[in-house]
Amino acid sequence: MNNRKTKQIVRVVVGAKRLSEWWLAGQSPVPPEIAEHRASVCAECPLNESPSLFEMLVGESARVVKAAFAKKHDMSLKTKIDWRLEICSACGCEIELKIWQPMELIEKQMSSEEMKTLDKDCWIRK
Repeated sequence: MNNRKTKQIVRVVVGAKRLSEWWLAGQSPVPPEIAEHRASVCAECPLNESPSLFEMLVGESARVVKAAFAKKHDMSLKTKIDWRLEICSACGCEIELKIWQPMELIEKQMSSEEMKTLDKDCWIRK
């Protein structure tokens, strides 16, 4: 397997693990106005990338993400620009879900090295 595919697998698995630690554990999302602000930052971010077909099909991780999207839908959590949100190429998370995650958990999940890979204007760094 080439290095690019290995990085894609790691990115998807890490992103799904982060979602499962919070989203599927039943913790409350942030208020809609916070998610809306985060979405507006992410929509303009150069690290907001479309997932590759390979990334969308990575087994168990895809099931976790699908379950999280179903829960998001059930809770009627949405922003005006969800259609512009893809995957963060720095942390590997589905941005449409990440924007609803409490900051204290994000800070706990991300290493200082990962924080450095975020865009300079990222809401996580602010």
